[in-house]
Amino acid sequence: MGAEVVGSGARRISETGWNFLKKSQNSAEAWLNRFPARGGRARMDAGPHARTGPARRTFGPFLIDSDRSELTREGAAVALRPKTFALLQYLADRAGHVIGKQELLDGVWPGVVVSDDSLTQAVSELRSALADRDQRLIRTVSRRGYLLDAKVLPAPPFKDAPETFAADSPIERKRRPLAAVVAVSVLGTVLIVGLADAVVQWQQDRAPIQTIRAAVIEGRTLVVMPFTDLSEPPAPHIALAVDTELTVDLGRLADVRVMARGSAASLGDSASADVKRIGKALDVRYVVTGSVKREGERLHITTQMARADTGALVWTERFDYVSVADWAARRDISARIANVLDTRMRDVAWQQTRGATPDRAAVDHWMRGSLVLSRVRTRAELIAARTEFEAAVAAQPDSSHALAGLAMTYVDEVMFRWTEAPEDRRSVLEKAERIARRALAIESTNQAGLLALGGSLIFNGRLDDAAVITRKHLELNPNDAAANQALAAELYFSGRWQESIDQAEWAIRLNPLDRKNTAMCESLIATALVPLRRYDEAVERGRRVLDGPRAPGNLMIASAEAWRGNMDAARAAAGDFLKRNPTSTIARDRALRGSTDPAYLAGMDHFYEGLRRAGYPEGESQPK
Repeated sequence: MGAEVVGSGARRISETGWNFLKKSQNSAEAWLNRFPARGGRARMDAGPHARTGPARRTFGPFLIDSDRSELTREGAAVALRPKTFALLQYLADRAGHVIGKQELLDGVWPGVVVSDDSLTQAVSELRSALADRDQRLIRTVSRRGYLLDAKVLPAPPFKDAPETFAADSPIERKRRPLAAVVAVSVLGTVLIVGLADAVVQWQQDRAPIQTIRAAVIEGRTLVVMPFTDLSEPPAPHIALAVDTELTVDLGRLADVRVMARGSAASLGDSASADVKRIGKALDVRYVVTGSVKREGERLHITTQMARADTGALVWTERFDYVSVADWAARRDISARIANVLDTRMRDVAWQQTRGATPDRAAVDHWMRGSLVLSRVRTRAELIAARTEFEAAVAAQPDSSHALAGLAMTYVDEVMFRWTEAPEDRRSVLEKAERIARRALAIESTNQAGLLALGGSLIFNGRLDDAAVITRKHLELNPNDAAANQALAAELYFSGRWQESIDQAEWAIRLNPLDRKNTAMCESLIATALVPLRRYDEAVERGRRVLDGPRAPGNLMIASAEAWRGNMDAARAAAGDFLKRNPTSTIARDRALRGSTDPAYLAGMDHFYEGLRRAGYPEGESQPK
């Protein structure tokens, strides 16, 4: 952060001075963090608090490594600001004891006058990082302070972890020479004799590669300002409900850091929001503002998102409800906004990859791969995305994000039917499952990894196993559009056609801006409508997925038109699909479907009979 958020009239660290101090400290820490701890060594604490407990401590699935200024969960790094890490360390030193607010302010912010809001913000960030939504770990004790309610135990000293491998190729770890330990001791002398400029230059030339997770979170930080009530008569309770729920739902998104509402409210509301000032004060990339207006029974909610550095508007949308009761019953406004904002943040963050020269860092490769995969239309684009993810994994073998992206390229290869031979299809799905499980072994709550694993299981016909993974994904984020689309696919392959349609409609509603997700949902809906004999609707929905090289909507149109007796239209649709997909046959299509559920097979028999009447070729049977 450029400066501490402090109360009115309190002391502030100047922007220039803070940046200089931070740059100098990071330069020294860059040296120190290159080498794992070997017993005791000189250390720069992340916070001002002098640690009283052991350097490495565990509680639950978490490990605090004070020497490395790092918090990890099951081996995966958890991003924390220095002050938030210092707060965790202070609470861990006194686990099981209530610590007063003033003691925490004095211990974490010594010599700096700050408001209670700085502590509230740090506590909120810590709870978010620990996934402590129920406040069972970091407990608030009324009128007394905070308590880390966990058993904190010493952990073994740090040892080099065994090397993982990128893609399917082993990578040999470069062992650090013993002489490097001496360099740590020499660093203090170097600084003392006035060679700080040389250290800073070394940092610029040889800065440690930023982890993908840290880079993602850094680019996806935001605050939701209290919404403005424009209702006559006033209805401030509705505005409060909307912006509070939005803050909570945004906090469920993977790798998004959301400021607490108390921090936002201390800087005003949406009507008076100075986006640049708010961004600088809270160290966020985006500022969300909005208004609520009740007109009779109707309710209108307007939301905007702006970049904090430039003040430029990134996105705005209006949500209309026929009544307040309609909004209250559906409770979907925050879920819809959360998904749309997530998509917009992703798009803005990835714009920088277009036309840029790769710096060969893992972050750069991951961003490029993710951008291509989110809009993939051809197999060549899929391979390009896979190449980027493989490079990211090679640079950071323990990145769950890079592995999850790589696994998804194999899922998509099957989903888009770019692997047709049954044996090749099985091999691709097994590879997707293996890589996705590697990602989840590093970070069990990685939502992209869960999505990839669930997809590999769905297309392999292991619907019960897939359901377990999808339910876990939905428990982490019930409003995730992709997870809801995965649930729709499970219902579809189980032959539960109407339930699949309802679920896919909800997934579209949650995030209409995600074209890939929307196209998959529309395809599921259009196909499911044929076994239900709702041919008019199937034709209408099929027309929504005529974009792209394969134009899959033509298949649904051909079958539905044949069943309703429009043979010219049926043959035309079938012919157009075959021009784009000349090797397609009914037998080949059957072989590419993994589900053996009787209800699903019966419904698809009806679908294929429509294609057969439309002149679609039968083809030769292929073993599954």
